Amino acid sequence: MPWRVANGDAMRRMLRAVGKRRLSRDVLAHRHRLGARQVLEYFFPAGSPMGHAVGQYFILRFCQPRHLAALALLETLPSEEKPILDIACGLGHLEHYLASRERPAPVVGTDMNFFHVWIARHWFAPSAMFVCANAGEGLPFADDAFSASLCSDAYHYIPNRRDLLKHIERCAPGRPVFMTRVGNQAVMPNEGSEQSLQGYLEECGAQARSSVEAFGEGELLKAYLAGRNPLARAEAIPAGLDGEKWLSFSWNLDGAMRGAAPDQRVRPHAVGRIGINPIYRVSGRGKGKMRLRFEFPLPWYAYENHQMLSYHPRSAELPESDEGGLAPGRDWRGDAALAKLVDAYVLIGMPERFGPTPGSPA
Repeated sequence: MPWRVANGDAMRRMLRAVGKRRLSRDVLAHRHRLGARQVLEYFFPAGSPMGHAVGQYFILRFCQPRHLAALALLETLPSEEKPILDIACGLGHLEHYLASRERPAPVVGTDMNFFHVWIARHWFAPSAMFVCANAGEGLPFADDAFSASLCSDAYHYIPNRRDLLKHIERCAPGRPVFMTRVGNQAVMPNEGSEQSLQGYLEECGAQARSSVEAFGEGELLKAYLAGRNPLARAEAIPAGLDGEKWLSFSWNLDGAMRGAAPDQRVRPHAVGRIGINPIYRVSGRGKGKMRLRFEFPLPWYAYENHQMLSYHPRSAELPESDEGGLAPGRDWRGDAALAKLVDAYVLIGMPERFGPTPGSPA
């Protein structure tokens, strides 16, 4: 009997009503003062049925290898009058970069999860536009509406991909396309509807107006860390790529994009309000300084992102006055110590409302 009560319709209705009241009281009533991190920690606490690991994935995404690999390619995209389309945009991490860089690009993000686009619109990229739509069912946009298209960390999950590619060509005919962090079927584990390298080349090439190029995620990460343009290379398909787990693809590229030099003044990971990379935890304080320690939140996260240890220092120090983020307008580029921490990914650029605002509730 107790089991039936705990798992019955009446209990589910009661829990749903309690959840709605808590959401209204704790989040919706304060959403203009809460930071994105607070909201995500509310929805994805430890032990949450929605998955604590999912929350950490979104909170700590800014300097993950997959994110820097995508930025290495997006850094080459010019800003035009027509917007860039981001398919399966998640919480808008890439929209934040594109809409906030020195030469901002108009951008439209689309995702089938309304919660994602709600968070993206309010906290991550408020100047971008978002549409809740299922890319597996086509794209609800006019012909020739976009200057470029991208999809990061989601393409191998999308069904009806050949139809999606036709829609991409319709919405952005002959314009640049980037597909990043695409799973390779030949390397386990598989988690979506992966193809082999050759399968992807045939799949994408059916709609491309120029030859499809392929990259390994490690190659793109190295290019980003070295400040190189990954498009400035001789080989369209490097040898040994069929053994890489994570692939990226591009086609319809403009020749000027290959010659574009990455902007060394403000790298993409430093775009936005400079604050402490959330992968770091405060491990001690003293004499006006705080000591920071690099810390993976979960074993799964360490497995997925172990490469972060190659470009993040294990520890660092920062003035306690900078704990909440550098004051708006403060030029970190003129401070050698701060610039060094930005170069080391200890300090990074984040959305203005990523952290809590003064007076926000706990």
